[in-house]
Amino acid sequence: MRSFLCLLFSIFSIHVFSAAQIIQLNVSDNNVRFAIDEEKTHTLPSCAHASKRNEYSFSLNNEQGRAMYSMLITALAGELPISVESANDCLAIVNVERAKGVSVAVKPALSDGYKGVSMLYKGDGITKIGRIEGFASDDRYLYIAPLSEGQDFSMYYRRDVYTDLVYFLEENCLGAGYVSTKHKYASFPFYQDRAMFTPNKESLKRRQVKSHATRAGCTNISFLKDVYELTPAVHPVCGSKHCIIRDE
Repeated sequence: MRSFLCLLFSIFSIHVFSAAQIIQLNVSDNNVRFAIDEEKTHTLPSCAHASKRNEYSFSLNNEQGRAMYSMLITALAGELPISVESANDCLAIVNVERAKGVSVAVKPALSDGYKGVSMLYKGDGITKIGRIEGFASDDRYLYIAPLSEGQDFSMYYRRDVYTDLVYFLEENCLGAGYVSTKHKYASFPFYQDRAMFTPNKESLKRRQVKSHATRAGCTNISFLKDVYELTPAVHPVCGSKHCIIRDE
């Protein structure tokens, strides 16, 4: 029987992802220069030379650059694909496009019950978004393969949909739901059938909470808590319900 899992993710930013591999990495005068095996599809900054079309650069003189270098080493060691966010300038090395950010795609370990590919669906459980290929950046991003040839891979940020706990002003978890978090979206497998909500930022105030719900069930407990009221929302990808992962 196919299993359905609620996906804890929402879009924060999107990177064009070509599943590129690093084919060259050099360090000189605290500047890093690396080349990928895919030619860039975006418009190069005017400072970048056409002959450097598959190259990027960045400086090691800041924490961001050192973190990016560490990620490139990890990608090389594991033969992992990367995506690169452009800074749209050539401030590190003349005529070479500067990289603003790097993401490394990490293939997920498959469970014993894995029966095929994992597909990402909208909340309706019918509309396919793409095939899940792995995770990146400490599990914050999903690496999504396109549904058809010729389309780009995508990276999706998935940390600002809250899924843990709902407060209620009535006992037995009845009435309107509230949360204490500032996440942009909220959706719960144990409340309103995974409906998508957003915390109403203007509704924040201290209230007398009388119960709360989690995956473990409903608990009657009374205390004062600063909470936001949940209001219905439509997620830009999932729709009116949380997205679903289906193993096929």
